[in-house]
Amino acid sequence: AAPFKPRDAELLSIISAFEGAHAAYNAFQASMERYWTLRYLQQEGIRELSCTATRESWVRAEDVPLTLSALGADGLPRGARVRVRLGGIDELSLDVTGSVTERLPDVAELEDAAADAEDDVPAGPITIEVDLNEPLAESS
Repeated sequence: AAPFKPRDAELLSIISAFEGAHAAYNAFQASMERYWTLRYLQQEGIRELSCTATRESWVRAEDVPLTLSALGADGLPRGARVRVRLGGIDELSLDVTGSVTERLPDVAELEDAAADAEDDVPAGPITIEVDLNEPLAESS
């Protein structure tokens, strides 16, 4: 027999408390990840990132777990690749500023260029020369 009846008020309060604790844990985890990402950028002296436009003026870094608002990203289509120069990093508010410096080729464009480069390589028969008179090397 189940310890709670369907739609039991005590069960709903337990679920609500769990969801609140889970949301607080997720928020803490996200802020810690952002803090250490910003510290990493500072320690490594990274001043520019390759990013992908997500919405409005927001971009997502391709190499580190970071999203930020970037000047010049307004009006970019979702998925557009850009280079973003980072500005000041505030470790207390976990904020970083950035501005778009150039538009990068999209992944599809890079794949097309790679496919074209592969098509340009001449393919031909492979020949192997074997000297049948040469003694076999002993293996140890």
